[in-house]
Amino acid sequence: DYTALLISMAMAGQMVGYLYTPVILRRVRPGLLVSAGFLFMVLRVGALVGVPFIPAPLMAMTQLVGGLSQPFLLATMTQMIGENYRGAASSTAQTLKTVANRGIGGSVGVFLFGYLYSRYTASQVMTVFTLFALAACLLTLRWSRKLKV
Repeated sequence: DYTALLISMAMAGQMVGYLYTPVILRRVRPGLLVSAGFLFMVLRVGALVGVPFIPAPLMAMTQLVGGLSQPFLLATMTQMIGENYRGAASSTAQTLKTVANRGIGGSVGVFLFGYLYSRYTASQVMTVFTLFALAACLLTLRWSRKLKV
């Protein structure tokens, strides 16, 4: 099944990303790695715009590489919070990150996806979500350069 292949490839990319994010963070500023995470998300979601046109092996590779987005975002943010907040503040910040990512963020994303999908084609919806990821990439890149994180 094509969907299972793409999800499996993305999960494989995530596993590799979680293994190597700590190593990468020794060489790359965390803010830049967060920006890279959004850039890989642009690749992963943006490729889905071209599902009818992109050959299956190439699509599988975009999902493998795009799978790096999750560890580059979550593992890096987790480390940044741990380095910048102590004690109860760190625990609260980690919890808020999880709520934003898994709770509110996920719910809003699914609601927005469903709403848009009821009005537009899947390709158009993926284009919108790709633009969201691109905007996040550019914003975090600017933020990381400004704050030097």
